[in-house]
Amino acid sequence: MKSIKASNFGIGLFSCIAVVGFIATIVFFFIHLESKEVLTHPFNTAYLFGGAISGAFSCLSLLGILWTLKKQTDANEKQDKRLKKQQFETTFFNMLDLLQKIIDGLSSTLYFIEKKDKGIVSFIFNQKSKLTKDDDIIPQRIVGRETFSAIYNSCICSIDGVYNENGIKRILEKHGIDAYMDIPEILTFDHYFRYLYRIIKFVDEAKYLESNQNSIHERYKYISILRGTLSRDELLLLFYNGLFFDKLKDLMEKYALLKNIREDLTIQSLDAKEANLKADYHLLLTNSIEESDSHKPKRAKDEIIIPKYYKGAFFNEKELQKEGLRIKQ
Repeated sequence: MKSIKASNFGIGLFSCIAVVGFIATIVFFFIHLESKEVLTHPFNTAYLFGGAISGAFSCLSLLGILWTLKKQTDANEKQDKRLKKQQFETTFFNMLDLLQKIIDGLSSTLYFIEKKDKGIVSFIFNQKSKLTKDDDIIPQRIVGRETFSAIYNSCICSIDGVYNENGIKRILEKHGIDAYMDIPEILTFDHYFRYLYRIIKFVDEAKYLESNQNSIHERYKYISILRGTLSRDELLLLFYNGLFFDKLKDLMEKYALLKNIREDLTIQSLDAKEANLKADYHLLLTNSIEESDSHKPKRAKDEIIIPKYYKGAFFNEKELQKEGLRIKQ
């Protein structure tokens, strides 16, 4: 890109010189044409006229060469942009493919409650049942994308050595969002979240898009493709995970990564109940970018202070503008 800018500068400089030379030749010709000495000697007139014409054609030839060079430079610049876009998109879609392989490679032996009621055996999913002495705990190997749903909604999860059924959702409802980082089952998704962050960071820092005035909108298009691959339960886990990793949270707010989340499926903690809110989703939103950025997850005495999401994490630019808000840069 620097060589292209230097080439454009050189072409512009020589174009100016050629134009000045052409004008100077014409002016010189007419000044001397009015000379009596020139007019009384036809040979001098022809010589002067021929020299002026020759100089003019030389200047025009130079301008033609410079115009050709400019067209070639423009063509090279367009080709350079196409190649950079192709390289960027190839890398981006390869990263998406690898993310899918990471998801497919998720595998964990989880434990579920088998409820015995009048001789009928059933697995309990998404129910707030209580363990009894007649309940059996059975292991089950869960793989791929089903791991998100099982850990969030269904399996037995532990915190501080105490086991709870109905997934981490139930633990968060009982102990609050600050318990999220103390749930060992979350470690299953460490690689997934790290790589998801790298994809978003790659798009956010793409040099190919730097020269585009609408780069934020171009970047948003690619993040939208990524967002479209995320399942319902991935978004729910991402919602809580982002609260504890401010670098990921910043990018989520910038590109509306949680736009498709089902707010009714987020938990209703005790804090939300006390605030008469149906879900913590409403408790963790703010209209202020400054408020969102100023609060980082930190431990104060015996509790963790949880930050809030700027609405940009859930709404696109048009939706934000309706509320008088702006996208996060």
